[in-house]
Amino acid sequence: MIIEADLTSEKKLLSELAKKDDPESKRIKRFLDMPDLSRDSESPIHALIQRILNIPEFKDFDLVKSPEVVPYDVSFDVYGFPADHPARRPSDTYFVDDKNVLRTHTTVMWYYYLRDPEIKKRLEAGETLGFFSHGKVYRKDEIDRSHMNVFHQIDGGFVIPRGKKEIQLEDLKNVLILIAKACFGDDVKYKFEVDHFPYTDPSLQMDVWVSASGASPGEAGASSREAASRARSEGGGAPSESGRWVEVLGCGIMTDLLMNNLGLDPKKWSNWAFGFG
Repeated sequence: MIIEADLTSEKKLLSELAKKDDPESKRIKRFLDMPDLSRDSESPIHALIQRILNIPEFKDFDLVKSPEVVPYDVSFDVYGFPADHPARRPSDTYFVDDKNVLRTHTTVMWYYYLRDPEIKKRLEAGETLGFFSHGKVYRKDEIDRSHMNVFHQIDGGFVIPRGKKEIQLEDLKNVLILIAKACFGDDVKYKFEVDHFPYTDPSLQMDVWVSASGASPGEAGASSREAASRARSEGGGAPSESGRWVEVLGCGIMTDLLMNNLGLDPKKWSNWAFGFG
């Protein structure tokens, strides 16, 4: 099912933005006008996302379309960002006005998805829910080979009544391994590292091995597949070919604070979440 957030507020903000002529507003308008490559069938980003959405285990997941201009408090307060977190500053985030920003993460989709009337009914009925959202995000990053001020993410989420299942980190790892294999091939080398994010605890990051040729093991030849079998997953030993580990996503279990802010009782609902991009 496709769930589209109410975009009335965003349309009003964009109408006001269109009237502004200062340099920052011009920059923001230019960024917003950039194509969403996650929805461009000719783009490799679109192809990568389709690989994820087409995984059989996700066939019943909802697809969420959320605003690109969001309230400051939704972007940061709801998700438990500390008061001194750098992302809250104009040096790191694009402010449309003093109360609204360009979204810095597609994780904002949780807020809009769980407020949808149809989704509320399904929650009241105790249904298990899985959902994805993808699109552009905006950050004032220094541009280099792994950072851009306008880039693309896909977020995934899952909530289930605790009476049906207690989600463990191993459950989330298994989901992410499916995604890594769908994106990079069955022979992909991966590992998980403990990490920290404002809205998940515990938190992990997933890294994949990229050879010096730029190919993942699933795209390379037999020698890479042999190396993959020797260095697969966690604790697999030192890779035998030149290359590097690249972080591809962050993930974890949503905090009780965030669950409460989203209207979910953490004593009744178990969950996992990830952000890729």
